Amino acid sequence: MDSSMLTRLGSSFAPAAPRAIPGVASAGDTEKTVRTGATPNLPIADNAKVESTLRFEDELTLKGGSLNVDIPHTYRGDLVVTLTSPSGKSAKLHDRAGGSLDDLKAKFDLSAFAGEPIKGDWKLTVEDTANADTGSLKAWDLELTGTAKGGEEPPPTDDPFQGLRDAALLAAIKQASTGKHVVSYNEARKVIFTDLDVKNGKVRDVYTGREIAGGKIPNSSDMNVEHTWPQSKGATGDAKSDLHHLFPTDSKANSTRSSFPFGKVVTVQWSQGGSKFGLDAQGRKVYEPPDEHKGNVARALFYFSAEYNKRIAPEEESVLREWNKLDKVDSAELERNRKISTVQGNRNQFVEHSNLADRIADF
Repeated sequence: MDSSMLTRLGSSFAPAAPRAIPGVASAGDTEKTVRTGATPNLPIADNAKVESTLRFEDELTLKGGSLNVDIPHTYRGDLVVTLTSPSGKSAKLHDRAGGSLDDLKAKFDLSAFAGEPIKGDWKLTVEDTANADTGSLKAWDLELTGTAKGGEEPPPTDDPFQGLRDAALLAAIKQASTGKHVVSYNEARKVIFTDLDVKNGKVRDVYTGREIAGGKIPNSSDMNVEHTWPQSKGATGDAKSDLHHLFPTDSKANSTRSSFPFGKVVTVQWSQGGSKFGLDAQGRKVYEPPDEHKGNVARALFYFSAEYNKRIAPEEESVLREWNKLDKVDSAELERNRKISTVQGNRNQFVEHSNLADRIADF
């Protein structure tokens, strides 16, 4: 048996072997990327856990990386997926998100482990928390980038884009979403109203604060899904159902916003719950969300611009930059971002690192 990697369930073991991938070398040639994976095909029993372990022998300090999982299952919302580093640090990467959707095939960012030693055993734990469903841990892999001790690289930071700016940064942000798997629009609506935006059994409209009971998709004449980037301006195909710019909204507020740009309303023509529609100082028709959602709007549009190569008008971009600083990322926005990553396999990097917008001169 190759002792470099062990996959275990109880006392059963299955071997696999890691392989190195050439990385982007620094001047001192101290950085490299390593990858290994396994196909354990372990059945997941109801109310039980399975574990699988991958081992690295590389003396590296982690800068960043990703975990890919392939877990066929009949009820994704029962699953909890946890990764534990060789030092014992654990992070819950998927926590019963996705409701009744089948299968969990996702890519998770591992920036939370930056600074951890790569060498040793990395343990994946998959737990089924309920009854009456079936599944298995079919496959998983890790791709980790690290710096060798004594190299000239600076210590790891929370910047996965290594100081890139402007076009290079936009390209890197788009590259970070490689492998995302956007669900259908109907599935996206189901996720929003049955899981993603359900708090204490209620779904709250982000524009007016009105609440309805969660657990099912409502009549569209009551509450709808807001495309922060309007469909008429390019939110088509995968972009139409990309959860990173979709939010539950009161149908009237949604209709009022229509496809008008965001801005600061000076002459109010309609208002409700902190939202306003009317004219800005230049006489343009604009929509202004409530203060607590302004930053969310800004970061959703920054994401959309980077992900789908869409330009933001200069007058709207200026306001969005203000809102990004006015309404900073909070724990709820971070949690939502990470829950979305368990559904479609990517994160909004402008939520994870809100200062990235300052390094882009023009969206």
